[in-house]
Amino acid sequence: MTRSCLLYLTRCFAALAMLTSPVAVMAEELHIDIERIEQCLQFHTDAYQCVGLAAGACSELPRGDSIFGMTTCVQKERAYWLERTEAALDDLARMSAEIDQQYGSGASIAPATAAMQRSWIDFRDAICEVRLDLFDDGKLRRDLCLMEFDGEQAIYLIGLMERQFAWLP
Repeated sequence: MTRSCLLYLTRCFAALAMLTSPVAVMAEELHIDIERIEQCLQFHTDAYQCVGLAAGACSELPRGDSIFGMTTCVQKERAYWLERTEAALDDLARMSAEIDQQYGSGASIAPATAAMQRSWIDFRDAICEVRLDLFDDGKLRRDLCLMEFDGEQAIYLIGLMERQFAWLP
């Protein structure tokens, strides 16, 4: 067998071992209940109270109370909030284009929205990096910080859409 073939097989076996490792299995067992967040957003008067709800419930599952489990739960909920943020930003861009086309105002909010989001990401990252540096369990605290900020930003952007563009047909 050639050296490159052995190297390839070694990498394949290493990847297979990782997929069947207890860590990979534990990550698969932990899940977040998106429906819980959706119901909270629909019925709670303060949508910001919904951030962390699913990650909290996930961390109460078997194996969810370890640092790895809590981090996995937080990362999974953060992925949900990032999807909501991207959808809200896409909606803002679409509505901005509609306003520009219909009213020809010459002013467009699309560039301002993109600049706001870039600045907000820099701000979020700076705040959350401090948590990484200050605490022994910094990665969990940083991931929790990122999830909280991303959830709050998603809610803010969704609310912005509802408040600022409710007048559009």
